[in-house]
Amino acid sequence: MELIERGTLFVILLASLLIVAAMTRHAAIGLDLTDEGFYLNWIVAPHAYPHSVTQFGFVFHPLYVLLDGNLVRLRQLNLLLTYGVAWWCVWVAWDAALRAPVDWLPRASVSAALALPALLVLAGYTATPSYNTLDLQGLLLAFAGAIMAGRGNNPRSLCGWFLLTLGTWLVFIAKPPSALFEGVVILAFVVATRRASIGKLAACIALGVVFAGTTGMLIDGSLAQFFQRLYRGYTNTQLLQAGHDPRSLIRWDWLYLGKQLDAALLVLFATGSGFGYVSRRVDARTRILVATLSVLACVYAALIMGWWWTPDWPIGIQKPRLPFLLAFPAGFVIAAAWPSPARRRPSREVLLMASTAMALMYCFAVGSNNNYVIQMIRAGCFGVLGIAMLLAPRVDAESCARTTMMMCAGILAVSGTLFYGTAHDPKRQLQPLHQQSASLQ
Repeated sequence: MELIERGTLFVILLASLLIVAAMTRHAAIGLDLTDEGFYLNWIVAPHAYPHSVTQFGFVFHPLYVLLDGNLVRLRQLNLLLTYGVAWWCVWVAWDAALRAPVDWLPRASVSAALALPALLVLAGYTATPSYNTLDLQGLLLAFAGAIMAGRGNNPRSLCGWFLLTLGTWLVFIAKPPSALFEGVVILAFVVATRRASIGKLAACIALGVVFAGTTGMLIDGSLAQFFQRLYRGYTNTQLLQAGHDPRSLIRWDWLYLGKQLDAALLVLFATGSGFGYVSRRVDARTRILVATLSVLACVYAALIMGWWWTPDWPIGIQKPRLPFLLAFPAGFVIAAAWPSPARRRPSREVLLMASTAMALMYCFAVGSNNNYVIQMIRAGCFGVLGIAMLLAPRVDAESCARTTMMMCAGILAVSGTLFYGTAHDPKRQLQPLHQQSASLQ
């Protein structure tokens, strides 16, 4: 039985990597000349935009030069970098939430599957680097750094504080409003979990000043000129917002799904709940059933993402994707983790980590002129991670595979469906990606 479950975990890991490989291949096809055209102009000539609050072009311009202007390689590197940072962040967070040591294969499989939704930041297959991808990468680094940080001076703690500061600065370069909210959320987390000390916080501030000074010197020759650039960008943004003021940053946008999508969402939640309940059973027959269903879910995701099966059914969940991404893992964790004995319930620290991850989705959306719920899907990996971390206290070396493999396989299937939906109807393009024959040069 253990061999079957470990084999299933290996299939989940392999399917996750196959999906990433397929999306890397897809990055060579299709181009949105509106948003991606703006991103490319910014990256090629970032100094041509002196009146913008985002400075992401200066971060990605060296990569563009290093790759000799190869757009395909730039998009592929952006995709792989985003997934790699997400995988590592999930590994750190999941490892911190576990009560007992677990073998490398379950941790690798869980991390690979839970990191996949991070690629939804490339919504509509706009794989060109942008302020959104830099924002997400910075949030992932900051969250992982906050978990690693501590009061001690050991290498892990010091590395955590460095990554927290670096991630926050990258978020600021990408979207200053997002950085403001992220700073408040992360500060509340490190204080509530007793990780912070006056000395460490002062060192982070000093390091942030160093980052700011270095960035200002490289971009404008001085820190004063750099902040004048940011102020001009803020003024320009206010002129373009047609009466909206900074108070509109703090809001919650509702999303109407309609009866059909409401029903589909309930079915997905109920399916997750059913699988979560089944995962609690320990008899051999049920465990074989769970392993079989997990493998089938992985095969389905691999088939549609590899374009070996290209169904023409309509994908009606292009905009309200966040509820569909979270419905299955939420149902699964609720059924699998409750009721639980006191020793198996999430600790205060795990609850704080999970709630911080969920809050970072909102931080990502802050400052967007889109519906916040729609925008939060781009950081949906934080929502999936926050939900999954509530299951971690029930996981030990003996039950890890049985407890997690169906959840991971379900996330693979849902993520694969969402990815296929965007490839089937790419943003502002006339054909599905699998019908486009011309590759980008």
